[in-house]
Amino acid sequence: MRLSSQKWLLFLLVSTVACHDSTGPSTLNAQFDLTDIDGRPLPTYPSTTPGLTPTVLAQIVTLNDDGTAVIFEHRKEFDGTDATFQSNYTYQIHNSTIAFDFHCPADAVCIAPPEGTIFGNRLSLVMGRVDSVPIVYNYTLKPAEL
Repeated sequence: MRLSSQKWLLFLLVSTVACHDSTGPSTLNAQFDLTDIDGRPLPTYPSTTPGLTPTVLAQIVTLNDDGTAVIFEHRKEFDGTDATFQSNYTYQIHNSTIAFDFHCPADAVCIAPPEGTIFGNRLSLVMGRVDSVPIVYNYTLKPAEL
C-alpha cells in the first residue's frame, strides 16, 4: 500500500504529537497555512473593531523541532500599503494544547502571545480578544515540498 507524501506527513505529524509524553513539552517540525479568521475565508480583516483595519492576505506558522516558531503575515494596510510582518516565538505542545511565548522587552506594552490547539492537520490559535471574545485563526498543515 502506498501513501501519498501529504498523507505520510500527516501520519508522521499525528504520530509525533500522539507519542510524546503528555506531561512534558513536545515540539514538531511543520508549517501551517491560515485558512480563515473566525470562519471568514482569506482575504479578510483580523477582527471586528471600529475604525480602519488591515486586510490579512496570508499567514504561515512555522514550528521547528527546537521549540522555536515563526509567524509570517502578509497584509494590506487600511491605506492600501502592502506589508509583511514576522513574529518570533518559542512554543510547547502539551497533549493537544499549544502555547507560544516571546520575550517582551522591559517597560514595553506587549499583547499576549497566541495559544490554541493542534489536532491532526489542523491548528487553531487565539490571536487576541475583542471585548473578551477570542479572535480565532484557523490553519491547515502545509504539504511538504519534495
